[in-house]
Amino acid sequence: MRCGSPKQQTAKRPRRHRTPHRNPPLSPIASPRGTSLKTGVSMASRHADWFRQGQRDLAHARRATQDGDYEWACFAAQQGAEKAVKAVFQKIGAEAWGHSVTVLLEALPNSSAFEPDLLDAAKELDKHYIPARYPNSHPQGAPFEYYTRGEARRAVSNADKIIAFCSGLLFEPPQDDPAASAGDGDVEESASRD
Repeated sequence: MRCGSPKQQTAKRPRRHRTPHRNPPLSPIASPRGTSLKTGVSMASRHADWFRQGQRDLAHARRATQDGDYEWACFAAQQGAEKAVKAVFQKIGAEAWGHSVTVLLEALPNSSAFEPDLLDAAKELDKHYIPARYPNSHPQGAPFEYYTRGEARRAVSNADKIIAFCSGLLFEPPQDDPAASAGDGDVEESASRD
């Protein structure tokens, strides 16, 4: 049963003007780092903070595995790897967006230089970003009912590989930079003379 006059029944409601939703950029690199786009103020790199948090997430994944919280172990492992890769973006002066470890790794400069196994590890971790936390990711039951000790161990191992890779990019001097290795010796020599 409809209420109102026949004219009111057939009249269409006016559409509300909606601001179009802005989609994030397709590339996980949003903007150059080092200066704020709005103010031009120099900003410090936070790569060490991102990396340390990634390591802490991996430590949490290990504890969750030991405690039998396998879904949380998988999610924490994914988060640890994601934050480690984002640390690399911070170090090179870029800000990364998104949560796919695979997409983030592929967007790194010289991404073709690393082992394909690294991308396989990232793809496995990406599968834990949502299903490990939300019941509606499964036909029935809670996420903890679907995760196993083996999956948690693999997730921790995969995150460990990615974090180790990122550590090499962040904290080891480049192999082809003779100045980096020569400079270290000069410091030691001058210190021994004093």
